[in-house]
Amino acid sequence: MVSVIIHANEDIDPLADTLAMLVSGSVFGLVSEVILWSENHSNVLKTVADDTGCRYLSRSDLGTAITSAKSKWLLFLVPGARLLDQWREILSRYIENETRPAQFRLIGTKKVTKLRRFLGLNRQLEGGLLITKNQIASIYNNQTPLHKYLRKLNPVTLPIQILDSSQ
Repeated sequence: MVSVIIHANEDIDPLADTLAMLVSGSVFGLVSEVILWSENHSNVLKTVADDTGCRYLSRSDLGTAITSAKSKWLLFLVPGARLLDQWREILSRYIENETRPAQFRLIGTKKVTKLRRFLGLNRQLEGGLLITKNQIASIYNNQTPLHKYLRKLNPVTLPIQILDSSQ
């Protein structure tokens, strides 16, 4: 199973697109939880999280979202990202048999989000990021910037298209 982590803001329309896409993954037992995190508190995000069954971590940071995730695999997405094709089947097979980080084939347009700037990985996170909790937890600390390690990950590109419709 996969924990999905989304750095959320009050722009609800792109977030709604991503959450709607994740429903089928939840129904089929692939997505165990969705974590929305934000540096600030937002009543709008709290309401969205409550209404959709997500966990909302307000006044939080990426490290808190990572450590609170329940699944072995973490999937980082940005609001507006939608996985296309047969994403559930391909992702399910991948996490059963592989351990390397992965990303998806980006199509469409995108804009830089706070999460991308925070991680320093505009290009890599455009295609999402699938990584085990142990892999990311072992490198995430306050002394070593996360982006220095992630640039060296060389993630596998899965045959799943991801559409970033956040513009």
